[in-house]
Amino acid sequence: MSLYFFRISHGRYSGASDQASEFESREAAWSEMTKVCGNLLGGISRSPKQNSEWHMELLDESKKPVFRIRLAAETLGLVIHRWRRQKSLARDTIGHLGIRTVA
Repeated sequence: MSLYFFRISHGRYSGASDQASEFESREAAWSEMTKVCGNLLGGISRSPKQNSEWHMELLDESKKPVFRIRLAAETLGLVIHRWRRQKSLARDTIGHLGIRTVA
């Protein structure tokens, strides 16, 4: 039987359990983690903030991650819009400097 710890991170906040849980195998630890995570995700997924991440990790006895389940909320359109804008600004700046580019 091995000892495992749960750690939950949400943005810049993170906390690990002080008390270890004992499981017969890695598969049993994974099974319990998915049950606990499933119970928590229902509430968390109802009101995620844009560009945020929540994750749960199962740590081994030395507190090293063994498993991780993540929920990420990403604003993709904004990222693409910013990238296109930066690319356009860079092209304009290069043009003003008289530097020719190959498309």
